[in-house]
Amino acid sequence: MDPVEEIKAKLDIVEVIGEFVALRQQGKNLVGLCPFHQEKTPSFSVNREAQFFHCFGCKAGGDVITFWMKYHNLGFNEAVEDLCSKYGIELPKSKEVLPQSIKALYAVNEAAMDFYKRALADKEIGRSARAYLEKRGLNKEILEEFGIGYAPDSWDALSTYFQRKGLLQEGLRAGLIGKSRQGTYYDRFRDRIVFPLWGMKGEILGFGGRLLEANNNEPKYLNTPETQVFQKRRYLYGLYQNLVEIKKTREVFFVEGYVDLLTLKSYGIHNAVATLGTALTPDHLKLIKPHISEITLIFDGDTAGRKASLRVLPMFVNEEMNPKVVLLPEGHDPDSFLRERGYLEFSKLLGKATDLIEFYMYAVSKEARQREDLVLAIRELLKTIKKISSPLLQGECLRKISLNMDMSYDLLLSEMERIDDVECRQVVEGTINVQGMRIKDMEALNLFYYSPYLLKEVSVTELRHLQVSESTLSLLEKMKEQVDAFGKIETDALLQACGEEEACKIREVLLAPPIFVAGNVKRTFQMLKDQLKCNLISAKVEEAKAKGDINLIGTLLKQKADLIKNLSQNI
Repeated sequence: MDPVEEIKAKLDIVEVIGEFVALRQQGKNLVGLCPFHQEKTPSFSVNREAQFFHCFGCKAGGDVITFWMKYHNLGFNEAVEDLCSKYGIELPKSKEVLPQSIKALYAVNEAAMDFYKRALADKEIGRSARAYLEKRGLNKEILEEFGIGYAPDSWDALSTYFQRKGLLQEGLRAGLIGKSRQGTYYDRFRDRIVFPLWGMKGEILGFGGRLLEANNNEPKYLNTPETQVFQKRRYLYGLYQNLVEIKKTREVFFVEGYVDLLTLKSYGIHNAVATLGTALTPDHLKLIKPHISEITLIFDGDTAGRKASLRVLPMFVNEEMNPKVVLLPEGHDPDSFLRERGYLEFSKLLGKATDLIEFYMYAVSKEARQREDLVLAIRELLKTIKKISSPLLQGECLRKISLNMDMSYDLLLSEMERIDDVECRQVVEGTINVQGMRIKDMEALNLFYYSPYLLKEVSVTELRHLQVSESTLSLLEKMKEQVDAFGKIETDALLQACGEEEACKIREVLLAPPIFVAGNVKRTFQMLKDQLKCNLISAKVEEAKAKGDINLIGTLLKQKADLIKNLSQNI
C-alpha cells in the first residue's frame, strides 16, 4: 500500500477534525462551523465513510492530511510528520512521502515554467514581452530569480508541447490547458507575462499571468485554478524569495500584485509579499505572523484602496495585530509610483504610515454619505473590538476611535458593553447551508455517480451535448472512462485525476443522497437521452441551414417534434 494511504487508513478524520471543530450528526454526515472562513450557519461537513471534509461555503475540502495542512498552515511533508507524531503512527522509512498525484503536478508545472522561459528568451516570440519587462525596469537577475516567462499569443503552443511530452492529462489537472467540447486542447495563458508561483521548498505550485495588451474580453490578471498544491487564499507571492530578509528585518510590506512586488525588489526593498490581487485572508496572516513584528499595508490610491482597510481591520483585530497603512496618491499603485517619482518619495510615504485603526476611521469618514452611516460603521468596529481578549488592547483601540472621531471614550465603552454577546460570536445552531453547483450539473453528476452503469449507454459525443458546465462535462468524461475500463467508479482514483474544482463537485455529490431512486432512475435517464437527441438534432439543423438543405431541415424538425412530444408525455 502507498505510504500515504497507510497513514490515512490509521486515522479517523472525524476524530482528528473533532478536536478543532464542534461537530454534530446530521444524517450520514457530521456538520459544524467552517474553521476556514467566518460563518454563522454551518456549511462545513465531514463524511466518516469516505473520510473527507467539505465546506459548501468556501469550497475547502479534502482528506485528513489536507485538513491538517490547511488548519496548521503546513506543507504536505510537515503535515504528515506532525500527524504521525501526534497520533503515534510510525513514519514511512522513505523520507519522500509525496503521493504520485502531487509529484505529477510539480513536474508538469516545472515543465511549463521551462517552456514559458524559453518563449520569453526567443528572439521573435518573446520580443514584445521583453520590451514590456524592460520598460518596467525589471532586470535579468530578477527575471531569473522569479522564473518569469511568456505565454505565446497562440491557442495551442503549450498544449502541443505537452502532447509531445505526454503531459496532456497532467496539464489539464494543473489548469494550464483546457479541453473543448469538441475534444481539442487549448492553452489557458495566451499572450501573457507568466509568473511562476513558488512553494517554500522551491517547487512550482501554479502560475499567474498578466495580459501584454489589455482588452475587454479577458481579465488583465489570471491565475491557474486551485489544485491539490495551490490555494490562492493561502499563498503569498514573493515569500519564498524574500523570507530571509523578512526574518532579518522582522518587517513585511503587503502589496497587491506581482509587478508591484517585483518593482519593490528592483528598488532594493526585499521584504515584501503580494496577495495575487485577492483580499487579504486570515491564512495569509498565519503564514507571515511567526516571522515578523511589524506589518505595513500598501493600498492603491483609489476608492478600492480605502475600502480594503474596512475589510481587513476585523481580521487584524482578531489576531491582536496592529499594522501600519500607506495609501498611495490617487491613480497610483506601488509600481507606477516608484517608476514615476522614485525611491526617495516612496520612502517618505512609508515614513508617514498611519495606524490601521486611525486609517480605518479616515476611510469610514470618506465612505460615509451621512452621519448614520458613520455611526453604523463605528458600531460594527465596536463589535470587532469586543472580541479582543486583552483589556489593554481593547482600551487602546477605543482611545484611538475617541481621538479620531471626537467621541467620548466613556460613551464608546458604554456602547461596546451594550452590544449583545450573541452579535459577537458564531451561532452553532442551524442546518447545513448548501451553496453548491447549479441544479443541472448536480442532477447529472448525481445520476451517473450513483448509477454508473448508465455511462455505458451514452457516448462521449452525447455527453458533450449535455447542458452542463465545462468542469462538470470534464468530470463526467473521467467517470465514463473509469466505467468503460473497470465497470465502476473508483472515487479515490477519480479525485486524484481531478483539479480542485472537479474534486469539489465530487465531494458535494458524495455528501448528498441519491436524487433518483429505483424506477425513477430509468425514467430520468430515458428523458435525458431524449433531451440529448433533441440537442444533437438542433446542432444538425444548424448545419443543414448553413448548407441550405431545406428537405433535411424538415426531416430533422419532425424528428425533434416527435421527441419533444415524447418528453412532455413522460414529465
